[in-house]
Amino acid sequence: MGNKDDKLSSLDLIFNRWETWLSGLSKEQLVSQGIYQENSIKEILAHLTAWQQITVARLEAARDGKDPIFPGWFLNDRDPETDEDLDAVNLSIHDLYFDHDWEEIHKEWKDRFKNVVRLAETLPVEDLEDEGKYPWLEGYPLIAVLEGTIDHHLEHLEDLLAVDGSVDNKSIHQT
Repeated sequence: MGNKDDKLSSLDLIFNRWETWLSGLSKEQLVSQGIYQENSIKEILAHLTAWQQITVARLEAARDGKDPIFPGWFLNDRDPETDEDLDAVNLSIHDLYFDHDWEEIHKEWKDRFKNVVRLAETLPVEDLEDEGKYPWLEGYPLIAVLEGTIDHHLEHLEDLLAVDGSVDNKSIHQT
């Protein structure tokens, strides 16, 4: 699983990779439909932004010793662990952010990502690594939430870089 410092370093690395790549794109490239599987980069970042709400809810719950309070789009009788329900949840995320402009989504993503890092920094290593500490994680340690964030961001960045072709994505695998 790795330790807390490794996960924090990986979070910093993936955030900086995203920011570096995004800074080299024009607004037209960021909002154009069909960049990846009919989505714009803006829509993909909105997707990541929304899922970060789940990460923040879990980290805040751990910090506060409570159960997580998830956003409304997550509690719509869907189980995102199944493909069918995951598609429906992702569609609700898309609909939620459809009218938001690029600058708003980018700012929210950056703020929420930085909040994930801040929250993770405040939690003791034992709380992150104890597999039985949080019943709402069903046996997983809290550090798995950080791994999920890293993997989710990496997955989408690699997909986008593969389509972009203008960026060497070999160094991204350092996480």
